[in-house]
Amino acid sequence: MKNANSFWLIAAAFFFSCMTITLRYCGQDYFFYDLMFARYLLASLILLVLLKLKNISFRTEHPMLIGGRCAFGVLSAAINTYLVTQLPAAVAQCFN
Repeated sequence: MKNANSFWLIAAAFFFSCMTITLRYCGQDYFFYDLMFARYLLASLILLVLLKLKNISFRTEHPMLIGGRCAFGVLSAAINTYLVTQLPAAVAQCFN
């Protein structure tokens, strides 16, 4: 793995950890699911920008594989939402 790829993995983990912590602190003032929607919307926008910067198309030759990834991504988001509501933030982030 290249060093640049390692950097992006660490940066992504840090970014999502910060979002989990802020989610716990903002939970008293806002509805939880509104915050989760904003979190994943922000992550999707960052992904769109990165794909456009690298000129990567959304079209694929293997739509079933992408569909499977989407299904697992939605399942992961649902499990993460449940974990954040039921466990302390540090434990929930470890499971994420």
